[in-house]
Amino acid sequence: MDVVLIAANASYEKGDYTAAIPLYQTCIQMQQQQSLGSLSMDSIYSSMEKLATCFTKTGEYDRAILVNNERYRKMCLGYGDCYPRTLSALHRLACDYSDKGDFNKAISLHEECLSKRASMFGASHDATLESIRTLSELKAKVDKHEPLFGKMKAKTLIELIDWRKLNRVGLHEKSELVRLLTSHAPTMEKRGATLKLFQAYRKLALSRNKDPSYWTIARVSALINGNHEILKPSCRFGNVDPASTLTHDARCSLIDMLLTKHFDSTSKHPVLDVSYKEAVGEKANLFVSFAYADSFIDLVDALELYMETHAKEYAVESTYFWFDLFVNDQWTASDKGFDWWANTFRETVEDIGHTLCFLSPWSNPLILTRVWCLLEMGYSPRISIILSRKEVLVFQLTLRIDRPSISKSLCNINAENATSFVPEDRERIFRVIESMPGGFQTFNVKVMDLIREWIAASAREMVGTSDESSSKDGSVGGVEGLGGGDGGVSSDDNLTERQLRDLNSYSILLSKQGQLEEAKKLYERALSGYERVLGPNHKKTIGTSRILSQINQ
Repeated sequence: MDVVLIAANASYEKGDYTAAIPLYQTCIQMQQQQSLGSLSMDSIYSSMEKLATCFTKTGEYDRAILVNNERYRKMCLGYGDCYPRTLSALHRLACDYSDKGDFNKAISLHEECLSKRASMFGASHDATLESIRTLSELKAKVDKHEPLFGKMKAKTLIELIDWRKLNRVGLHEKSELVRLLTSHAPTMEKRGATLKLFQAYRKLALSRNKDPSYWTIARVSALINGNHEILKPSCRFGNVDPASTLTHDARCSLIDMLLTKHFDSTSKHPVLDVSYKEAVGEKANLFVSFAYADSFIDLVDALELYMETHAKEYAVESTYFWFDLFVNDQWTASDKGFDWWANTFRETVEDIGHTLCFLSPWSNPLILTRVWCLLEMGYSPRISIILSRKEVLVFQLTLRIDRPSISKSLCNINAENATSFVPEDRERIFRVIESMPGGFQTFNVKVMDLIREWIAASAREMVGTSDESSSKDGSVGGVEGLGGGDGGVSSDDNLTERQLRDLNSYSILLSKQGQLEEAKKLYERALSGYERVLGPNHKKTIGTSRILSQINQ
């Protein structure tokens, strides 16, 4: 056997792979017959590796795959699937598939190998770096669009790598590895920001200018976060020093800046006083729709109120908001084409599944005049309206004393009259809406129905009639009420005359919206209360009884 192995190795070293193949095959058969322990198995695996290499060198890729697949299987059984040499065998098998041209299989195996190497050895190990480099080069070669290893996990690897080891695998700069991991065709960001990050931005903004009305979302984007607009001579906010913004040095999104520079509590951001781990979640579960001219301070207040009134559904520590200003790279946002925004963006809104629409002010919200915002609403499987606390109070007062003005303000949606900051986007979005079933008419009706349902839900919540039977998710059509109302009533015995007026008013509102069953319940409560407080012969008692009779007919 030794003579055969020596001859096989000699042919291999000379590059005479055709001659080496039968010698290695004979040698492996003899080694298997004489195998007595791990040392003998190591010899077999070594011979199998060289035999597979011979097949590759002679263009017999299928035979190389068969040999290396068998070698990997045996090593998994003998050593375990995460043993260093086993993972080297897996890496070699992935390369065989790549040599054959089966890139999908090769990428799958390389990703598996990278995952196991990173888990077992750490991100700075030479073997892990080898997998990163091989996989990134392969993906670039076949023009794959998915980021390596999942975006967050890949960037977490970046944080852990000892950069002094990069040159061992042909990489010499941190920026080079970052590029390899993230430079594939862009996908939509799926991560989200915590409420704590919004609060940190609000604190910073008000420390610079105490007037809340000064801080529109657009101004926060330009003066605090940093964006592409401030690099232009025509910047609407005048001369802004880019270096004074939080993301200028990193030239990336806010959350990526935190990831690469302020990952955990040992390296919190010196101004925001938050770390990446505190501020970012891997998967956003609420999408925030707004207009850039809206008040940032009021938006944060609205988000806080929403979290307070929906604590059973959304825990603060596990709720992550998809907010454009925080999760997207504002320096390159204008570089993405319309098709990317319209298609990839739609997938993200649908995937998150729940959109919070910020109305500011409630009586004339900018969001309902912006074509992008209306499109977000049209894409969303579930909508909730959010208002700041002061707008909640104004809305509740109007709901009591001037009900018709609410529908006049909010239920006359026409997407064809909406505007866009980029005029070309308006025309393109119009074409998208026109291509939808029913075109503009159906789209407008859908958005108006969402608004009407929210008004009804708000009225229901304020008079204390909201219950889980109202809809499948405890709301009406997936549109929650405001929360924070002071008119909630739980017992007919305690209704005051003003609360009875509220019940009657909300009953009329629901009747006009065609929600007769809900209206009937309120009229019945109002009638019972009027009989107790005013007596059966009072005109309000008689009028309510007459309306209830008409509904029952």
